[in-house]
Amino acid sequence: FLPPLSLDSIISKFKQEKISMEEIIDATIEKNYFSERKDIENGDFNNGLKYWNTADGGELFPESKSNITVNEKEFHSSPNSVQIECIKPASRLFYTKYNRKVTIDNPYDCENKYTWLGVLPGSKVNLSLWHKGGNIYMYLQCLKRNGEWMNLSNSICSKTNIWKQKMLTITIPRDGRAIMLELTLNQEKDKPPPVVLIDDVSIRVE
Repeated sequence: FLPPLSLDSIISKFKQEKISMEEIIDATIEKNYFSERKDIENGDFNNGLKYWNTADGGELFPESKSNITVNEKEFHSSPNSVQIECIKPASRLFYTKYNRKVTIDNPYDCENKYTWLGVLPGSKVNLSLWHKGGNIYMYLQCLKRNGEWMNLSNSICSKTNIWKQKMLTITIPRDGRAIMLELTLNQEKDKPPPVVLIDDVSIRVE
């Protein structure tokens, strides 16, 4: 991966090579993600919460709080699942290779190579997970070649008292370079905090 570009280096590149800021961003993203194949790891939570972090609090989500734990009593596949209890307006769980602290500063940053999974334009992404409990929203974000990101898919996993599978197949747009999985649990006003169990998350790229 390329190191982050400083403001001085960007200005220098612009003057010397007469290229635009957009071209610099494009080049960085192409180097970091384009044709970079990565597969999701620990989607079955056999290693607990490894590679699964929250973005609670901080500048982006100051009101979001959650209680995310490993549940060894209820699961779709042994030995456990992940339990999310929403104790504030929204709780967010991200798949990320950044495993050094509980929260992520800015999961949407185009230079955050820990949360974005590289994909090829036109490829098909098959997303699957098993869930039980309250409603949970499944977002698949797409990082574009200019450094911007878009919500490629917003799907609800409806409330259920039994384990159910949610599956999606999505085609990456022509300017897509990477994807990010975000699971969001919302608390409804004057209702008890919702609880959701998640297990066997899978992302396959064809």
